[in-house]
Amino acid sequence: MTEPPAPRAALPLPAPVAASPERLPFFVYGTLRPGGRHHAWALRGRTRAREPARMPGLALYEGPGYPYAVETGTARSDTAADTASPADRTAAGRERADPADGNRPHSGRTDGNRPHTDRGHGDWVHGDLVWPTDAAYPDVLRTLDALEEYRPGRPDTLYERVVRHARRAGGHPVRAWVYLAGPALAARARAAGPAIAGGDWHRRDVTLGASFRSSERD
Repeated sequence: MTEPPAPRAALPLPAPVAASPERLPFFVYGTLRPGGRHHAWALRGRTRAREPARMPGLALYEGPGYPYAVETGTARSDTAADTASPADRTAAGRERADPADGNRPHSGRTDGNRPHTDRGHGDWVHGDLVWPTDAAYPDVLRTLDALEEYRPGRPDTLYERVVRHARRAGGHPVRAWVYLAGPALAARARAAGPAIAGGDWHRRDVTLGASFRSSERD
């Protein structure tokens, strides 16, 4: 049996926190998307629903080997420590089951909160919304935090887990967790590039610069 890939660095799983994070879906845009090398071991069999979506106010950069989503300043994000309204703590995302996980479809639902306006953003990242099952949620959260080297409150965090509004295919907003490049990584990505035109990791067509390739990890 093939062992699952290890995180990008050999880090211990994050310690439990006093308050459990809000159980929102995750917006994934790189190797965690269906077909990506981390999807099967990290998410398959542990989700109840999945659907394509996109997120405004972001630019996507080549890693290489995995992408970085970087804030463009055209949309506000909430940090992982922010608390949402009780209405948003319900199990959002029962709209459509993930066929790969053998789940049944659920009834439709629209996020009732008013989203940040996306008029004139022009910057979108394409990906998928995934809803872990209730039983698997804590483990999925810990797994993804470790994989993305999320270190809350530390300047050396590789990625930051924040709350943003994703847009479903029909345009409806859904609040979701997303891992964005941490401060140091975002600065390097902006300076060295290259940006992925169209914001879609699966359809990228970029040429990596030698200095950027040699300085990043896979």
